[in-house]
Amino acid sequence: MELGALLDGATVVIDGGTGTLGTALVRVLLDRCRLRKLVLLSRSEARQAAMKRQYPENGGPLRYLIGDVRDAARLLDAYEGADVVIHAAALKRVEVCEREPKEALSTNVLGTLNACEAARQRGVHRFMLISSDKATAACTTYGATKYLAERLTIGMNNYRGARDIRYSAVRYGNVLGSTGSVLDTFRTCDGRVPITDPAMTRFWLTPAQAAEFVLSSLALMRGGEVFVPKLPSARLLDMAEAFAPGAAIDVIGTRGVEKIAECLVSADEAPWTIDLGDRFAILPAAPTWPGATWPDRQRMPAGWAYTSDTNVQWLTPKQLRSMADG
Repeated sequence: MELGALLDGATVVIDGGTGTLGTALVRVLLDRCRLRKLVLLSRSEARQAAMKRQYPENGGPLRYLIGDVRDAARLLDAYEGADVVIHAAALKRVEVCEREPKEALSTNVLGTLNACEAARQRGVHRFMLISSDKATAACTTYGATKYLAERLTIGMNNYRGARDIRYSAVRYGNVLGSTGSVLDTFRTCDGRVPITDPAMTRFWLTPAQAAEFVLSSLALMRGGEVFVPKLPSARLLDMAEAFAPGAAIDVIGTRGVEKIAECLVSADEAPWTIDLGDRFAILPAAPTWPGATWPDRQRMPAGWAYTSDTNVQWLTPKQLRSMADG
């Protein structure tokens, strides 16, 4: 389905809508769709005030709401009349979630459950969770909460009954220039760059690419998929060369259970993963709702995995700079 056919005349709610992804989504949606209403829910007054300077309400489709996904009643208010919900609200910093696991659980897991249930009660038609590569073979609190958020979201398809609602998720890598990105560390390193491990690799995409992927996945979803984009990788040393040229390298070692390479689809998920050309889709292992299968697509072979160190696409320092400037 074309994006315009899906969203023209629709009401879209983005919770966590004043973050990096939310800002990129607003830019695309206001430019390309004739929405009836675009609602941004977040708990940060400061971020809303900053975003309003760039994207004011001005009598158009845009509406800003203060609220928290931990508050189930507030989500029922925010989702009233919504056709599409993009659930982006989360605690995202690995070190914060390790130190405050109860807070991570309350926002990333229980907040997702609140969002899924509010969408069901309000008659939303499509619900998309924004997940993370850290959910794959999770070894951190953050990753574990995002994996459970995925399972909750996919499992909500079992509760939809006769309702016309679909639940799916997107899972992608690092967003270049997002809040807390390693890009900030490199650009403010003052002549010395801390590198955890020279062998470390990561998947990368820009905020605009992330927004396009979320919206195109909305148009594709049948309910139950975890969509994964095909992304280029970059070595951490190339990141340092791109954004701190000439700086000395300090190898500081990995922090906690930090991975050397990222994995977007694990070998355990391969039997349920299909190739859709520009992306993969991890299908539900045991769907009980109609439309969840893709019988015309072959599954990935046993033992296959999609990892940043075995990728076929690699970014050069020049390409990384171009991505950051674009």
